[in-house]
Amino acid sequence: MTKPPDAPDWQRVRRLFDEAVALPRGERAAFVAGLAADDPVKAELASLLVHHDDDTDSEPLLAQPAARGAAGSPSRQGERFGAWEIVRPTGSGGMGEVFEARRADGSFEGRCAIKVLKRGMDSAAVLERFAQERRVLARLEHPHIARLFDAGLSVDGLPYFAMEYVDGRPIDEAARGLPVEQRLALFLQLCDAVAWAHRKLLVHRDLKPGNVLVTPQGDVKLLDFGIAKALDPLDGSADATIAPLRAFTPNYASPEQVRGEPVGTATDIYSLGVLLYQLLTGVRPTGRDATTAAEAARRVLDESPAPPSSLPERISDDPQWLATRKRLQGDLDNILLKALEKPIERRYDSVDELARDVRRYLGGFPISARPPTLRYLAGKFFTRHRWGVALGTAAVLALCTTAAIALLQATLAERARQASQQHLEDVRALARSMIFDVNDALSTGITPGRAALVKVAAEYLARRIDTPDLSVAETLDLADALGRLADVEGNLAMHNLGRKDAAQQRYAQALTLLERVPASRRTDARWWYTAASIHRNQAMVLKVLGRPGPALDSATEGATQIERALALAPPDVKTRRLACLLKLEQVDALYTMDEQPSLGRLDDALLALRGAVACAEALQALPQPRDTTTVLLSSALARQSRLSMMAGRLDDGVAVARRNLQLMTALQARQPQDQQVVRFRTIAQSLLGYALIHSGHSDDGIAALSAGVDAAREQLRGDPHDERLRRDFIALDWTLGDAIMTLGDGPRAFAACSDADHAFGGVNQASGSDHELRSLRDGIDRCLSGARLLQGRPADALRLIDDSLRRIRAREAQASADDKVQLLRSLGLGQLLRARALQQSGQAPAALAEARAAVGQMDALVQADAANTETQADAADVRIQAASLGPPGSDAERCEWARGAHAAFKRLADSSRLNLEYRADAQRAAQRTARCAGAAG
Repeated sequence: MTKPPDAPDWQRVRRLFDEAVALPRGERAAFVAGLAADDPVKAELASLLVHHDDDTDSEPLLAQPAARGAAGSPSRQGERFGAWEIVRPTGSGGMGEVFEARRADGSFEGRCAIKVLKRGMDSAAVLERFAQERRVLARLEHPHIARLFDAGLSVDGLPYFAMEYVDGRPIDEAARGLPVEQRLALFLQLCDAVAWAHRKLLVHRDLKPGNVLVTPQGDVKLLDFGIAKALDPLDGSADATIAPLRAFTPNYASPEQVRGEPVGTATDIYSLGVLLYQLLTGVRPTGRDATTAAEAARRVLDESPAPPSSLPERISDDPQWLATRKRLQGDLDNILLKALEKPIERRYDSVDELARDVRRYLGGFPISARPPTLRYLAGKFFTRHRWGVALGTAAVLALCTTAAIALLQATLAERARQASQQHLEDVRALARSMIFDVNDALSTGITPGRAALVKVAAEYLARRIDTPDLSVAETLDLADALGRLADVEGNLAMHNLGRKDAAQQRYAQALTLLERVPASRRTDARWWYTAASIHRNQAMVLKVLGRPGPALDSATEGATQIERALALAPPDVKTRRLACLLKLEQVDALYTMDEQPSLGRLDDALLALRGAVACAEALQALPQPRDTTTVLLSSALARQSRLSMMAGRLDDGVAVARRNLQLMTALQARQPQDQQVVRFRTIAQSLLGYALIHSGHSDDGIAALSAGVDAAREQLRGDPHDERLRRDFIALDWTLGDAIMTLGDGPRAFAACSDADHAFGGVNQASGSDHELRSLRDGIDRCLSGARLLQGRPADALRLIDDSLRRIRAREAQASADDKVQLLRSLGLGQLLRARALQQSGQAPAALAEARAAVGQMDALVQADAANTETQADAADVRIQAASLGPPGSDAERCEWARGAHAAFKRLADSSRLNLEYRADAQRAAQRTARCAGAAG
């Protein structure tokens, strides 16, 4: 773009300006007058010096008290400016002084801000321009634009503007400390104002924080609209001999403004980009260390803005900077850099387009400033539905699965273009299904959306898995997609559809596919990472299915594979985290924290757990730990607390539970909308309650556990179809009922267990080999029956427990070897409850027979699960309770049970494996054994 005729040599002006500003203020006019330079150069230099105030930014209009009353500067108190009368000075800036004024002509009550321009801005050209612009600017009526009421000359001949009075702070100050969403909301108000003016063919030209105020109510008001244009006689003028008084602030000016070229809407777009950059980072994109206006202007031309997410940690003192920086990477980086493009044609075409991208970012939609790749569009699609459709649900699995499938699509689509039209059609069919079928399902909820995703992706993957000539990369993509699909189907550690059998089959399919890669070609760390990841998730599902042995084998194989991945590539956080997770899966298979099957090897589990906790703590100690590493440490601490309780170290269990809750409370404060974080915090809350109850602090424990149940209930309300959230609530609620029952409060215990029973009705019971589901059902039944016994209602208790025992026995015919342990435990505990109900209803002989059957079931359980110390404690517990049942005259058998219980409890106590849950029973066993010995003597 060429310079206007007779425009001064800008390079020379900049050089002379640097020389002039180095002089004292009093010597600058003589320096300009004595120059051997053309008049346009002198005029340009004089104009720059008039605007220069030895700072790189002109001051905000209302930023500081006006410097009235100084020597030679008469007060304007009471002076009239048209219909307005000065009340008080309010501020001063590089272009003039600002006063608050009131309406003085009696037509109405009101106040305004009067801006009086400085000497040097009172030329005839400026006044003529004011006259031309005045009518147009007076029609600017927008809720976010401060209106221009009037313009004219003061009594001493200086131009003035009468503007709407705005009580507010500059937008950069108002945004400080706010979350990203609120900063963008302020920016969008500003965009609405500028875009509206652009549609009226008006350009602001001097957008900067001081000209954008935010009221206490959070409303943005844009000041000084049209003043820059009024101060630029060259705009639209055929008279190019007038020296331009360009009114702009170098740090917020566009490159074309600095070069002295004609300006348009693109100028405001650039300045909006500078403002947004500063709102989000606390610093400007260029010229941050410039000390003069000329240097700041040069930086606009010569310096390329850095992506804001790449700025150093310490560059900003904004209290939200570190949290904000994570959010900038990706879409916001691209939005800002596009708005700040130096060539006009590469910026946004309009302010509306810029605002549209910001709104699309906030809504989770793809933005125009990024290439519309399939992977990007799919990722935005599911991120949008994760938060928008099911607020309160962390659909991380849906996002991860889609990202993997999108990557797979991109890779395979390329091959399709080279290999087969049919392949390309497959990809197109998948894309259509994702856009229409999955989108429609997501509109009804996140869980139906997952089901649609599984159906669509499974059909596509089934067509691709038998391709004979897959490369290693394609095989890995397919295996990863199959594994993630299995997660969505039935991995209960995540949000899923509750299809555990289907998930297990999908994991096996993925591992079989990986084995198609010859050992000689497994040189990429990704092969080992993918295999280890699938083995880890397979171990989780196998444990839920009641198969702890295969679960341990899978976790151990995964641990070996992840070590190979760590050896082949520099260890990153993701790989190290998976190594820790595999250690935790080994712990879970060795010794359970609940009623699910395990190998019962507590000593081995405690040893393995030390390594898992150390692994998680090492990740958390990194300079910038991720949220996922914090959740990982929480998982390890939860196991440490529970196993410490199982080992009888009650104080240790409580201390670790408190540490875990503090960790997750801090994380939830940083990520209040992340439902996975909320879930782990709920688990931590409930775990502390469990630990307190079992360490003797019953009231505090019940309160903590109740708070955990309330939090779980609230999460379930957010997505009532989510299988994991439903099971979380059921497990916590009946555990609460069971704990209340130990305190002897039957009505409260029954109420809690009834809530769990009602929630159980919504569980997906399609899986026929769901050990966790059966365990929940049996636990609820025992809780309801026990509560009825406490209430003195043995008939109701008998009815409930008989129904439960019929269900349990119906499972015996189809039970696998892996189901035997749970069946024996459920039958033994159920029959003991039935014996107590019979005793309470006056049927003592029948009670003794039922107690005998219960003891027999628990003896068989100990033989089947001999290494499990909790099983031994359960069996001893049943024996000592049975010893108190039956009619008089059966003391020999009951004393035998008491002696057996006392011996078992003594063995457990000697090895520090007796927690508080059994200590009262152990004391009763000792007392009963002593009485039996006394009677025998």
